[in-house]
Amino acid sequence: MKQYCRYCASLCNGDALYCDSRDLVLSEAQIKRPNNCEQYAYCGFDENGFEHTPREYKRKAKTDNISLFEVAE
Repeated sequence: MKQYCRYCASLCNGDALYCDSRDLVLSEAQIKRPNNCEQYAYCGFDENGFEHTPREYKRKAKTDNISLFEVAE
């Protein structure tokens, strides 16, 4: 699952978007980008209170090399 700051429990939404764990003020563009933060704590809600449901990864169907013009014997 990708990590976004807006779904982290450490993000405080007030006058500014503030990260408690890193003591950092973030912009809206920064909270919408994926990250690899070590202090990430998934809470399931974004800064506006909407619930987040992560997407399930779909496996790609493996296709063999099939020719359109196979010769039947």
